[in-house]
Amino acid sequence: TENGNKRKKPAYTGEQVEQIIVAIENIRKRTEKHSVRSFTAARNFLLTKLALYAGLRAIELSRVRYEDLEPHTEPESRILLYRIDVHGKGDKKRYAYVLREMIDEELEILHEKNLAAGLIAISSKGKPLGPVQINHNISRITKEAGMTKQGVHIFRHTYARNLLREGLDTEIVKQLLRHEKIQTTADFYLDTDEDAKAAAAAKMGRRK
Repeated sequence: TENGNKRKKPAYTGEQVEQIIVAIENIRKRTEKHSVRSFTAARNFLLTKLALYAGLRAIELSRVRYEDLEPHTEPESRILLYRIDVHGKGDKKRYAYVLREMIDEELEILHEKNLAAGLIAISSKGKPLGPVQINHNISRITKEAGMTKQGVHIFRHTYARNLLREGLDTEIVKQLLRHEKIQTTADFYLDTDEDAKAAAAAKMGRRK
């Protein structure tokens, strides 16, 4: 329906995510010998991966500091993560998580340039980047990968869709996405298959 289309959340497929990662590697190779461009590329890669693998919004990316990335080990699996202290609405204390291996290469590059302190989203001249600038810089990567759908929000939607398709409890996904309402989280099922919708509805029903 028309209302359903308005609510449908755009997201990248697994194949498209692979194309984006390939684009990142291609840009990395082209810029590695140029100091300013290699910094800009590493910063953009880090922002992209935090959106894709931790589900951060553009406004949240603009506020994240390197000091907010706290090494964390998941107790049962012993998997190495970063727990991200997210500065959101109303200064509420909320966290996101990302595998260390996903962003360690970018962090190492930025450490080498003595820039891994303070805000992550800064220009080569040290000026803070706002959400619009972050969206613009990340879109350079998705355009390189041939994507027509652009914006940080699509990475966030992709992260949400992947969590739900992995069968994670809807309430846990809600908390990882820092949603106020669980219905917002459930909306990510709108363009998945009917079995996924049924599973989501069943989980929601058990909470009533």
